[in-house]
Amino acid sequence: HFSTWKYGDNFAFVDMYRGDFGGVAESTVYAEWHPRLFLNKLLGTKGNFLGVFKNFGLAFEVNQGPYFYAYMAGLGGDLALPIPGNVSINAFYRYDSVQIPGPDIRNHTWQVSPSWVVPFNVGPAGVVFTGFVDVSGTNDNEDVDVLAQPQLLVDVLGLAGGPKNALFAGVEWYLHYNDLIAP
Repeated sequence: HFSTWKYGDNFAFVDMYRGDFGGVAESTVYAEWHPRLFLNKLLGTKGNFLGVFKNFGLAFEVNQGPYFYAYMAGLGGDLALPIPGNVSINAFYRYDSVQIPGPDIRNHTWQVSPSWVVPFNVGPAGVVFTGFVDVSGTNDNEDVDVLAQPQLLVDVLGLAGGPKNALFAGVEWYLHYNDLIAP
């Protein structure tokens, strides 16, 4: 879910899984919520902030799943770029907990999260390049965790002569690197 309101925006999703997870559970749920409050909209200022951001303000994030949670607060904004679509960046203070076999790992760390939605056309096909990258400190900032999920999507109904921007299909690349589990 993505929505905007007078003073900011919200992004949220819920992933529900069911299967054989090695005897742990047959089903699980993971959810995230990302609200932002734009100070420029709250104060009614016009124009770009620092010449770089079209929107700038407070950013928050809550992540909750089995054996894991993270709470984040920081600053975020949408870049003022001369392209269609949107490119955002958020920088957070991050408190998280990972409960894996062994000691409970709790971190007071940081996270930087760029995200983007860039539409373009390839001939008659509408295409969207979208995704995010989360880079965070782990293990008391001795290690780093990188999670990226870029997507390349085609407007299949628009390409077939139907309503545009109603149904997209494509590919997603899931990349997760963590110094603690890297070879």
